Amino acid sequence: MNRLTETTDPTVEMLPRAAHALGALDDLVTRRPPLRAAIVGGAGSGKTDALAYLRGRLDRDGRPTHLWSARDSTDPVDDDVTLLVDDAQELDEKALGTLLERAHRPDAGLVIAYRTWPA
Repeated sequence: MNRLTETTDPTVEMLPRAAHALGALDDLVTRRPPLRAAIVGGAGSGKTDALAYLRGRLDRDGRPTHLWSARDSTDPVDDDVTLLVDDAQELDEKALGTLLERAHRPDAGLVIAYRTWPA
């Protein structure tokens, strides 16, 4: 079955032009942990939606997640939890330092979404 054209996923049925991107996100979820990726795009390109989709898929698979954004607290997160970071370009210096430390730990799950600059 070609998941890009034949699917029962309601998200793909609602957003058929997003099928390719959703397929790529599905491929990420099927990889052995830790999940590590970057989602990059301009304002309004769907980065937050992509993180929400990933979070839903990981949660359904019983894989814990935690969401950070510049608007929220950036408390430490255990390495076995996939950290999803929205609007990473807006994080302050302390949060970026914490994020960099996590990125250097190979067993720590990490997916960041950030805006291209300037955009």
